[in-house]
Amino acid sequence: MLKPLRRMLRDTLGPTETLRYPEEELPRDHVEQLRGFVYLAHPESCISCGACRDICPNKVIELRPFEINGSVREVPVFHANMCMACGLCVEVCPTSALDFSSIIALVSDSPDIVILPNHSKELTEKKERGETRWRYQG
Repeated sequence: MLKPLRRMLRDTLGPTETLRYPEEELPRDHVEQLRGFVYLAHPESCISCGACRDICPNKVIELRPFEINGSVREVPVFHANMCMACGLCVEVCPTSALDFSSIIALVSDSPDIVILPNHSKELTEKKERGETRWRYQG
């Protein structure tokens, strides 16, 4: 009986093990070691082969028509809330058009978070700056 009580007091009154979220972001060296969700980093490189969609174990990738550089073609979109970040799609992409984001704190009002090609530039800029948070507005 005393053992659980001691544990609860130690956990409650002891030092915290988490960062003060959302006031503090993870340090950049932590972000380098973590995978965010996958996104289409280079839409102009995508050849619409569908290999990423076919290999995805959770079936979170679908091909949708989008206008890229003046022509409409099917490119992958990602349902980020169901992605387990296994990286199979990044590995199988023949043109290296896919990449992991640095976003590990994704905030949204929508239960269905769909990463579209028009998010590519913003996510690439956030990755270059080492940002870990993104407020999704889809």
